[in-house]
Parts: sequence; structure tokens; C-alpha cells
Amino acid sequence: MYAVESLRIHFRDCPDVYVSGNMFVYYEQGNPKTVVARDVFVVMGAPSHDRASYKLW
Repeated sequence: MYAVESLRIHFRDCPDVYVSGNMFVYYEQGNPKTVVARDVFVVMGAPSHDRASYKLW
């Protein structure tokens, strides 16, 4: 969580950078087997706001 918070602080003035971590990332919609678990990730070009969790299956 230290890395996530540090990156959020670093990118706090960038409205199109999303920083998160400790969650599953599904890279094929609707297929729960195509998943990776990332400790930290930064997405450039994505709005920086909280996202809801969705059940895909």
C-alpha cells in the first residue's frame, strides 16, 4: 500500500492517471479465468476516480 499511496501522491495533479493495487485485473471481459493479481498498477489515459467492483460470471 505504500507504493500505491506514493504513486497516487506523485500523480495527484494528473486527472487521466489511475493508480491502484491489491486487486484482480481481468483482461478479457466475461472470462474469469483470464485474470492477474497486481500489487500495484498505473493506467495512463484512464480517469482518476474510484471504481465499483463487478462480478463477471
